Amino acid sequence: MVTPVNPKVEHPTYYNSTRMECIEMLDRICEGYSGVAAFDIGQCKYLNRAGLKAEEGYSKYEKGLEDLKKFGFYLNDFYQRAN
Repeated sequence: MVTPVNPKVEHPTYYNSTRMECIEMLDRICEGYSGVAAFDIGQCKYLNRAGLKAEEGYSKYEKGLEDLKKFGFYLNDFYQRAN
């Protein structure tokens, strides 16, 4: 295992809000997929962090709504490519 250089970069708190860190969840969810499909599915990180990531100029609600819209975009892209 690589020693984290910067925990804010490699293990941000908004990706550690559940029992399983987001990167571990992505490994499980994306297993068996490759390319764009794996990328699209991997964007569930936005769902995981919705309402938790702060960004200057946004309230947590606004940032959370933006994250949910991003997740919806990638989910729709995956669905369109699958059909």
